[in-house]
Amino acid sequence: MNSILLALGSTDALTALTPQTENLVFVTGSPRGFWCPTGGAIKSTVEGLNDEFSIRVGPCGGLANIKVISIVQAFLEMSNTISAAHATTGREPFTEPMERICNVAHLYLPDVQAAIVDTDMA
Repeated sequence: MNSILLALGSTDALTALTPQTENLVFVTGSPRGFWCPTGGAIKSTVEGLNDEFSIRVGPCGGLANIKVISIVQAFLEMSNTISAAHATTGREPFTEPMERICNVAHLYLPDVQAAIVDTDMA
């Protein structure tokens, strides 16, 4: 359940993108984590494909990413799958459904968890 989703600020945002659109804010995670470099790679790819977009990657993280989307402080964000689902339905830790969220990409599969047994100890 720890997979990451890339979310747009709203479903209308896709149609609102025009050649005049510039300087999009993309909130990722802590500069010491892996969301920041992943966001940087996405930024480079998008800007390389379309020179009409300028994306500024900024640190944020966790539930704050979803909140900055909902109050229109950012256009793109990274979040955990379960957090985005809870945000859209208003489930805890959110007190009401968050609007302006549209998941657009699943970036990686959930973590694999395994129990390791020392066979010499068994």
